[in-house]
Amino acid sequence: MAGDVGFRKLLEPGQIGGLRTKNRIRVAPTTTHYANDDGTASERELAWLEARAAGGAAIVTTAIACVLPSGTIPLENHLYDDSHIPEMKKYADVIHKHGALAFCQVGHFGRHADPKLGTPMGPSVFASPVKRFGTCREMTIEEVEQVRDAHIEAMCRAKKAGFDGGDVHGGAGYMISSFFSPATNKRTDKYGGSLENRARLAVEILDGIKRRLSKDFPVIYRVCADEFMPGGNSQEDLRRMARILEEAGVDALGFLMGWHDAPVSSLGMEIPQGHFLYLAEAMRKVVKVPLLMSFRINSPYVAEKALEDGKIDFWEPCRQFIADPEIPKKLMEGRPEDIIPCISCNQGCFSRVFFYQPIWCLGNPRTGREYDPSYEIKPAQVKKKVVVIGGGPGGMEAAKIAATRCHDVTLYEKEPSLGGQMRLSSKTPFRGEIGNLRQHFVTQMDKLGVKVKLGTMVTPEMARQLGADVLIIATGSHSAMPEVTGIRQANVVPVDDVLDEKVSVGQNVVIWGGKLIGVQAAEFLQEKGKTVTIVEEFRRVGKDIVTTELMGFRRRLKEHNINTLTNARITRIEPKSVVVSAEGKEQIVAADTVVIALEREPNSELVTALQGAAKEVYAVGDCVVPRKMRGAIQEGFKVANQI
Repeated sequence: MAGDVGFRKLLEPGQIGGLRTKNRIRVAPTTTHYANDDGTASERELAWLEARAAGGAAIVTTAIACVLPSGTIPLENHLYDDSHIPEMKKYADVIHKHGALAFCQVGHFGRHADPKLGTPMGPSVFASPVKRFGTCREMTIEEVEQVRDAHIEAMCRAKKAGFDGGDVHGGAGYMISSFFSPATNKRTDKYGGSLENRARLAVEILDGIKRRLSKDFPVIYRVCADEFMPGGNSQEDLRRMARILEEAGVDALGFLMGWHDAPVSSLGMEIPQGHFLYLAEAMRKVVKVPLLMSFRINSPYVAEKALEDGKIDFWEPCRQFIADPEIPKKLMEGRPEDIIPCISCNQGCFSRVFFYQPIWCLGNPRTGREYDPSYEIKPAQVKKKVVVIGGGPGGMEAAKIAATRCHDVTLYEKEPSLGGQMRLSSKTPFRGEIGNLRQHFVTQMDKLGVKVKLGTMVTPEMARQLGADVLIIATGSHSAMPEVTGIRQANVVPVDDVLDEKVSVGQNVVIWGGKLIGVQAAEFLQEKGKTVTIVEEFRRVGKDIVTTELMGFRRRLKEHNINTLTNARITRIEPKSVVVSAEGKEQIVAADTVVIALEREPNSELVTALQGAAKEVYAVGDCVVPRKMRGAIQEGFKVANQI
């Protein structure tokens, strides 16, 4: 496919206001939580931004620079007085260093501000569905005007700091969007009521910025194309809002999908890539200014088609740039297959934003570590013969990095194909994008000259005869089989064998274990027409599933009539049923097949047997301690980058 698409539209020059851009790719404002505690520029955030500027983006935008102390969150930029100008200048300078345009986003987190600051404020009293944010109080007219003036002053400071343009955050349920929406704005003064009044704060901010700054300083407004909020703006309302902003002089519009409070996620794998382009297409019919968008457009192929069709004018990835800072560079060099894909797992990015934790990326261990010399990938000083045993995520990452560093690498995998748990997970409903990361690894094995030996079970004797300088053991884990009456019956099978379709499964299925892998297996079997019951010892299923994904899983379990028994455990397994104990009461559940999806145990036999079998022996991933995919990939990277 790489040879079929030249990415002509993405790589052609663009225009926003008076600024000419070298291509049509912008790094969207990204909350990283890398700033220092006092809101000043950190080495980590500087390196993050510089890497994305060096990666070839036309525009690199900072995370929100908070315009008032009342609207801050921890580890975020500050721009509410002149003392912050030198700090923000550091960001502009590192972006300019690589020929990118520097844009500064300003905003007020409103009722999503740090709860430690006290009672949050908003246009009206509103109790957030996200309990930790509590209930905000209604602002006075004077406070609204203070917020307005603070946005204007902050943008003027951004100009003084050397930024080429600005971005105003008007989405996600933060301050400005709370004024936009009738769900949260119940005011009866000039800032509430009609749509025009609800847009007044945003318009006054824009008008103030335009009056104070020159025309060659373009301003982008980021607004929602759909809030997904009960009682909120309709899509038509938001198109009218966009038209109002255009008439007020905005230079471009960037579209967000949904609020943080929304009852549905707009970021997960459940939503097909490009799904929200219908909203951009509708916006295109009512405004003429450039439109920027990224939600569920992770793939440059989807983005290129959207630009070709005239639905958007710029692609502004956020999460895809978290995964890979060099997207434009790799497209320009004709190697899109080398882009590390964002799989929309949201484990290291969006799910951490709620808790003010620094972000990371499952697929790229270097994300957020660009400042750390130990994460820099350099050619090895001495070329070594490296043997990796196990072709799951940890083993493939180790092989990829070792080969990148010019080692001679051979990878052994007992199954007929690579991927391990990654491959199995990608086979379940709405998890197909995990397969994109697996395919990235498979492609890199081929491009980097890794010798892959599939269907090969490595024994201790065989490993000792391979003549390796370095052995990296990445043999994964397996489902623990609990001691319970009937566990050794033929109708009891491990979840891995079910997902790999190595065993036949009856009509009535009981899955023992309601964490992620158990829930995935339930959906996998329900899709095949099976009647499924999940038995989970915790008080709810999905204990280890990130919040943004959990909403979708729970909804689908209900829609598909997948029965869940919580605070429960199986006490006996019969040929056609199981006995389940829940809160002191027993019940019999029909079960032609019992699938074990409980805690996992490491496949550590080779780890013990191969100590001393080579000059260097390492173990990575689940064969050390079972956990999520990120841990395996991180360990694979670290080991391969040090040998």
